[in-house]
Amino acid sequence: MSSDDDLAGMLRAQVFDVLEWLGDYPAEQVDPAAVAAFRRSNDWLIERAPAGLPLAVGLFNDLIWWLDACPDEDVEEYVAVKLLESVAYELGELPAAQQRRFVEVAAELAGVERHDDRRAALLYLPYGFGLAPEQNEEPEQPGPWAPAPVRPEK
Repeated sequence: MSSDDDLAGMLRAQVFDVLEWLGDYPAEQVDPAAVAAFRRSNDWLIERAPAGLPLAVGLFNDLIWWLDACPDEDVEEYVAVKLLESVAYELGELPAAQQRRFVEVAAELAGVERHDDRRAALLYLPYGFGLAPEQNEEPEQPGPWAPAPVRPEK
């Protein structure tokens, strides 16, 4: 198994774990309808997540962006922060080569992304997790989360 496959597997596991953990919280802390809406909007990525690292990074980005931007009525802030800290720890434990690869793939995806806020989210993602120390300036933060505007043909 290649390093890219290992990294994609870890990212997929993080996404699925976070979505499962969200289901463990009471409805007054995490709105099940909001989680279901996120899942529905990303079902094509979730179904194809095993296809490779770029899809895994894209799905991971959308989950992090959604958690970071969703209103407290969807996911209470302390729950979102707790989950983001858990994910940050896992990313921080990756070998340096996998961290660099994660940053590269996020940048590649941002380079071809047409949706302004999704591009901003991809560029901010490594910075937000402390994986882009050479970056002197904080990248523009993305606006409110939005489902992927265009789904590929099935």
